[in-house]
Amino acid sequence: KLTAPSTYTQVATVTSAGSSPLATTTVFRHTVATGETSVTLTYSPGTSAYAVVLAVYSGVNPSQPIDVSATGSAAALKTVIAPSVTTTHANDQLLVFQGAFGTFPAGDAWTQPTGTAETASVNSTANDSTGLATEALGASGPTGSEMSTFGATANLTTVSVALDPAPISNVLFFHHDQLGSTRMLTNSAGAVQATFTYDPYGNLTASTGSATTAF
Repeated sequence: KLTAPSTYTQVATVTSAGSSPLATTTVFRHTVATGETSVTLTYSPGTSAYAVVLAVYSGVNPSQPIDVSATGSAAALKTVIAPSVTTTHANDQLLVFQGAFGTFPAGDAWTQPTGTAETASVNSTANDSTGLATEALGASGPTGSEMSTFGATANLTTVSVALDPAPISNVLFFHHDQLGSTRMLTNSAGAVQATFTYDPYGNLTASTGSATTAF
């Protein structure tokens, strides 16, 4: 059994099939408070091997940090596949957590899914390993399945989590011409929200977008 502090919320957990010892991966989320530098996890009974990775991300939607998640597992193999998830927001951050448990020496490592980068891993403990691969997504939609490869045959688990980005601020930025006329409005992400065209006398002759300005 794994217990995290009360301020941590479990996102997903998965246990592999196969012969004992089985692999279990559990993912938690938490909003970091000022001054926090670590977390203590409690395992009971304490007779098995454990491995933990911790990652901190900024720019995540505080009211809905998890867009979507999925789990996968494999028994006595070197590869494990996280099923495709369908994101509902653009610019999600995809996290692929990997877990291996079995009988293997320390040093066996993970090869991340294509298109991702292995950002954290624990390979220094015999019989147990965990890793985290990440990828910045673009448009919303299916991610496709994500296959991770381990350096030894073991019972494997995987959890894919898409982090929802923080909503773009409604603040608009004004772009002026040499006469001080507003020619463009952009949002905090730099995306154009409106443009304006004037005649030589300052009268508006054309515009694009739905944003408006009195200047």
